[in-house]
Amino acid sequence: MNHLCKIVILGLICSEAGLFAQTPSAPPDKLHELEKRVNWLEKRVAELETKSTYNIPPRLGLLPKNEFPVGQKPPSGWQTYEFLGQGYYLVPLGQNSK
Repeated sequence: MNHLCKIVILGLICSEAGLFAQTPSAPPDKLHELEKRVNWLEKRVAELETKSTYNIPPRLGLLPKNEFPVGQKPPSGWQTYEFLGQGYYLVPLGQNSK
């Protein structure tokens, strides 16, 4: 009797799992609409892959120098500072700046 209850319960569990595993099918009109959209998207992706829509600027390879050329000094009013070994300048933006 105990084995019979286990078999019946196991059967009920399996049948319920089978009912939940089934997915309802999409209506035919919705399926046709989705197929049209997929086809349109595939064409659009192919079009975008063949054509470049933006220009990538060339890489310069050199960084600007932090120092003035030999024999030149920064203009008056510019203040020289250094942070972590890199020199930089504090540049006044107006004529009355100090």
